[in-house]
Amino acid sequence: MRTSTLIVLSACALLLVPYSADADFLEVDLGSFRNTYPVPTMEYEGDFAQHVWTDAVDYLYQRTRYNIDIGAIMQEVHADSLVSITIIDTGVNQYYGSPGADVDLLDFTGLPQGTQFTAEYIGPNQHHQDESSQTLMERVALMDSTSGSYPGGINHVALGYLGRLMVSFTLPPDDVADPGDDGGIDSTMVMASTDLLLLHLGEAGYSEQFQVIATFSTVPSPGVMGIMAMAGTVLRRRSRRL
Repeated sequence: MRTSTLIVLSACALLLVPYSADADFLEVDLGSFRNTYPVPTMEYEGDFAQHVWTDAVDYLYQRTRYNIDIGAIMQEVHADSLVSITIIDTGVNQYYGSPGADVDLLDFTGLPQGTQFTAEYIGPNQHHQDESSQTLMERVALMDSTSGSYPGGINHVALGYLGRLMVSFTLPPDDVADPGDDGGIDSTMVMASTDLLLLHLGEAGYSEQFQVIATFSTVPSPGVMGIMAMAGTVLRRRSRRL
């Protein structure tokens, strides 16, 4: 059951990002989010309010969990696969005695079995700059942070001013050849879309705003999708906003 109260402020843009002659990416601003009182009320600024809701999670005390229907958004923007999710501190938070927005939870319902995660932090928080993908994912695996006031807290990722946490998704190669095919796809694939695909997020604190960017592929053929190994790393160097 959806139990949230939304405060919808304004719209965000849909961005088309050219990647190559063979494949396009859609970089979609899913909106900006902020915890408000009472739990699980949130302030949302974006175009996808119909696909966003919240519920309350109990861990020592009640806190707000955000739920985003990625599968429905993919259908709406005509995307074929999910490449990455990026959580960004918007630069409007408190940074004196506080590290800005803190990612306490980043989880999914409906991912294909075997989906692999690669996480990377980019920003001013020295506690996270050299952390491995595994460590970053462990920090956001559960909604268990008791406070977002500590930049080195072990149970969340403190983004810092304009910092970002990017998580990219891949599926292992299909090494089993079907009769008459090309022998299987040898390159790593990004994740194909599913009917039920939900993104769950949590922020450790109140009144701290963060933005969510989803990067989708519009390539219709799995054979072509195979060229997008390490897409998150390449996209960051080559994409541009229109």
